[in-house]
Amino acid sequence: MSGSCLCGATGNCPLRAYAPKKDGYRVVADGGMGWASGLVDTKAGVPDLVFATNGGGGQIGFGLYRYVGERYVVHACETLTKKDRAGYKANNKILFGEVRNHEILK
Repeated sequence: MSGSCLCGATGNCPLRAYAPKKDGYRVVADGGMGWASGLVDTKAGVPDLVFATNGGGGQIGFGLYRYVGERYVVHACETLTKKDRAGYKANNKILFGEVRNHEILK
């Protein structure tokens, strides 16, 4: 897939993770629409994935994906809401880190 028509008005574009297979690649995670992704170290040996989405109106969503079987599945979600010009506040505790002024800290 390619082209700007696949991206939304808030900058979100399709996010996926692929793994090699014998005859090409296979999708192991479908993060939906978003603007950023990252890896989180785990004790399991396979890193978790984080996908970020722009919800508009000062909201940013994060999805934490864990590898189960042959693909990644959603493990936790969080929405941050802008509280003022200095930063964002978490609606609930983030399971994979702490939020301070737009940054996720381990």
